[in-house]
Amino acid sequence: MNPKGIDLLTNPNYQEVTKNRYVDQSSNHMFLRVDSSTQVERLVRKEIDKEYDTIIISDYDKGFLTTDDIEYICTHHPQVFLDTKKVLDNWANAARFIKINNHEYERSKEYFQNVGVVDKVIQTMGGGGCCYNGKIYPVEEQDVMDVSGAGDTFMAALAVKYTETNDMIMSIEFANQCAAKVVKKKGTTVA
Repeated sequence: MNPKGIDLLTNPNYQEVTKNRYVDQSSNHMFLRVDSSTQVERLVRKEIDKEYDTIIISDYDKGFLTTDDIEYICTHHPQVFLDTKKVLDNWANAARFIKINNHEYERSKEYFQNVGVVDKVIQTMGGGGCCYNGKIYPVEEQDVMDVSGAGDTFMAALAVKYTETNDMIMSIEFANQCAAKVVKKKGTTVA
């Protein structure tokens, strides 16, 4: 595989966003995150017209992407990994894979009951590993210091390994290992 390069399309003033996390000192459990508000410029669709091996949509539902934008991206590229905080609906049908955590799964349960997307959903379950196509892929028990960034690490590792191998099981195992490494450290870190 010859990588065509990596481009990051994000809110151009992302560095102005302040994230305040409220964490219990004894358990390292994050109870609340409060982000400062900032003006968000919307994505311009022409920016995604290049040919990419894989597109990752990491959408925190803060106004940068609409459901129409996500649907457009997914219908114009065969390999889109979708991770969104939006409640899912038919606009997500064309995504190749959907990474979702337990809370997000519960919020979108109606979507999953109405649409046959089991083979594209990767549900992360924290310390319980993840579920894909009805099977659970566990992780070894970890001394968790901080879960910040674990989901993003999982998604990045999953997409990279799948792009390299076209093997979802191998990709899930790799992503689980990477996420398990970052939760051992306090604060956001790289695997």
